[in-house]
Amino acid sequence: MQFEGGYRYPASAICAVLSLLAVGIVIIVWFKARLPFGRGVATLLIVEGTILWASSFTPKGLLPPQGGLRARLVWFFKQQAGVTFAINQPMFYAGILSVIIGTIIGSCAG
Repeated sequence: MQFEGGYRYPASAICAVLSLLAVGIVIIVWFKARLPFGRGVATLLIVEGTILWASSFTPKGLLPPQGGLRARLVWFFKQQAGVTFAINQPMFYAGILSVIIGTIIGSCAG
């Protein structure tokens, strides 16, 4: 098994891109569905918390992607054996807290 070394997974970049995409989508849904302020904030917190939670697990020891864009996309979704995960604890707990707070706000919003 590979525990250290290998390809450095771009977890921070993926988290940032997903966060920007999520904020944009939630804002569109917020205005299209005419959500009350509390529900909109709750939706944003739940979506962002889920992204943080999922992004807190970073694979370590991946083989680097080979080839062009198509090969890199195939590599991204291909299961690699013997790869461990590192956890970013602040991101993990921030994601959990964000989901919990968003759920509470959503429940109180009506």
